[in-house]
Amino acid sequence: MVTSSVDPIDIEKANKISELSDYIIKPVKAEQFKELIQAIESQQGKE
Repeated sequence: MVTSSVDPIDIEKANKISELSDYIIKPVKAEQFKELIQAIESQQGKE
């Protein structure tokens, strides 16, 4: 999940959603974006 929320309650709720693999707070740094794309590509290769 990419979000602008830094609210601990939102983070806690997101952590309870099994389909989410990460909670990324915007703005996304270039390195974070690169890692996100790599994770998506890696996951697509498993399908």
